[in-house]
Amino acid sequence: MEPQLAALCNPRLLHSPHAFLPKATSTSTSTSSSSSSAAAGGEALKPRPRLPPPQQQQPGVSHHHHTRRRRELGAAALASLCAGIEALAAEGRHDEARDAFRGARAGAPFTPLPGVHLACGMLAEARQVFDGMPARSEATWGTMMGGLIDAGRPRGALALFRELWEEVGGDAAPRVVVVAVRAVTALGSARAGQQLHCCVAKTGMYEDQYLSCALIDMYNKCGKLDEARRVFDGVPQKSVVAWNSMLASYSLHGCSEEALDLYHSMCEGGVDIDQFTFSTMLRVFSRLGLLEHAKQAHAGLIQTGLPLDIVGNTALVDLYCKWGLMEDARNVFERMPIRNLISWNALIAGYGYHGMGQKAIEMFEELIAEGIAPNHVTFLAVLNACRFSGFVEEGKRIFQLMTQNQRTKPRAMHYACIIELFGQQGRLDEAYSMIRKAPFIPTANMWGALLTASRIHRNLQLARLSAEQLLAMEPQKINNYVELLNLYINSGDRLRSQRKLDSLLKEIKQLGYVAEENELLPDILPDEQKTSKVYHSERLAVAFGLISTSLSTTLRVTQCHRLCHDCHKLLICRGSETNSGLEIAWFNEDKAVC
Repeated sequence: MEPQLAALCNPRLLHSPHAFLPKATSTSTSTSSSSSSAAAGGEALKPRPRLPPPQQQQPGVSHHHHTRRRRELGAAALASLCAGIEALAAEGRHDEARDAFRGARAGAPFTPLPGVHLACGMLAEARQVFDGMPARSEATWGTMMGGLIDAGRPRGALALFRELWEEVGGDAAPRVVVVAVRAVTALGSARAGQQLHCCVAKTGMYEDQYLSCALIDMYNKCGKLDEARRVFDGVPQKSVVAWNSMLASYSLHGCSEEALDLYHSMCEGGVDIDQFTFSTMLRVFSRLGLLEHAKQAHAGLIQTGLPLDIVGNTALVDLYCKWGLMEDARNVFERMPIRNLISWNALIAGYGYHGMGQKAIEMFEELIAEGIAPNHVTFLAVLNACRFSGFVEEGKRIFQLMTQNQRTKPRAMHYACIIELFGQQGRLDEAYSMIRKAPFIPTANMWGALLTASRIHRNLQLARLSAEQLLAMEPQKINNYVELLNLYINSGDRLRSQRKLDSLLKEIKQLGYVAEENELLPDILPDEQKTSKVYHSERLAVAFGLISTSLSTTLRVTQCHRLCHDCHKLLICRGSETNSGLEIAWFNEDKAVC
């Protein structure tokens, strides 16, 4: 038990009126001895004035004043005791909190509020105290309901609110209704939420900002965005919290266009954005590809003088990483006053995705040097960095580092990543060995990585094995048949390949697949092949950029899959000039990356 809390548990402190007054620091004897020693040292100390004894009544002060003072100090001691117990409980030290609480009750019996029991995890005792209280304030009702919600019993909290509503009806305080809305949110029941909303509408509590925001959040969690917007539109004076609640609802459900429109309305209405607004809108800007909007919002936030919190800074790092602006991402990262593991993961993943594997590894080593324990996401980010950059030995070392820590044992996604890394470099035996050594049943992603590598390096035996495993695990997935088709097309046994092709084509046509790739159907006419390639999404994106931007504009084309060979030859042509005078190039640090 903490020394301060142990002192507070002394029963005398709950009744002594002078428990928290400064002690008399000197007597006549101690003063004279102190003065002698001070004089010997060449200094003279003035004796401090003595405090009057506790029982001495000062002139003009009544006995009732001392009685009231004793009660106030006793209440202060009780409040300090309760605060100390709740602090221990908040740190997860529930056993110490219970011991302190029981010790205080044994020394000086008193009737604490249910919040102390709830802080100690004593739910049954809290309910017993609550039921035995002769008079309960609305704050006590809210505390008891909140404790039930935190204990995972939202239905019990709603039952308690029903009792309160039957007692006071529409006179319930909005803050208590907010707790009831929290219970409905925890349940995820839209029907219960609508019933509670009707009670709010009848009492006219819409003017309470906390209650309105709680209702918006409740409908958001229940997936009722239309209802959330109705609540938002009905708020007469919208605070920035209300705007943020609605923006977060749209962002969470992927309604980026609606969130952007609402954000513009917010700015036009003269509402100043805060850190939460910025963090929410960064996700929206990232989805819509609005890099300039993100920069403008960041500049506006800086002008207001509000510092970004760790969530906003991390979101900004992630946004710059996705756009390939790694220098800007690193600048934001370096200026962060506080960083967490998510911040590190975002920057490491950004370096890896853009082919800067060495910098990703350096950041990973710096992370470990600072004493921060990496998690599975960190290891996946740095393994992907090794995969994109072809660092086989570094990837092996980092994967081995994972296996040495019981808390970060490799999962299927890490195995799939290292298998693909081996496969890219043609080390198929090591890739297959990773599948055989996995301490769990290999997943489709692991077999898929081996199949792709085997097809590229023309290892027909491993490719057939991988394809058979994939077809057995995912018989309805068309991509598995496509990979197997490409395998037999590129194999040397033409007669056997043709028979297998005919069989596979019948199967995938039943699944609704129509092949258009020239690899799958070699008999496509040249003109048809040319037309099919022209309409690949990468080429369309570049063409649209050329006709809709000025000559000095840099085109950024991002996608979630790799280029086909023909598009790769077209776009990765550093130094080639088009008729419009633009240079088409996709490179990173003087090296073309795919």
